[in-house]
Amino acid sequence: MALDRPNVIIAVEQNKFLMSPLKYISWGFADGSVRVSNVDTDRPHFIWEQCQQQLSMGSIGEIVTCTSASEKIAITGSTNTVK
Repeated sequence: MALDRPNVIIAVEQNKFLMSPLKYISWGFADGSVRVSNVDTDRPHFIWEQCQQQLSMGSIGEIVTCTSASEKIAITGSTNTVK
């Protein structure tokens, strides 16, 4: 993927957010997980499976949006937090 050119537009699918030129975060899976994956291979580097447990306890709700403060910090908004 040629990300070194300044005028390149990169689009990702629904429920994905590009965290860096090499990785993205995705959500909205049936198991309630959040995944950090490689852009080129779609192979997950990290899967956070605790979301489902927290969903059943009613603490975070369904994730509906995501942004990033840096390459290491992801910020999500859920049905409990978006008013």
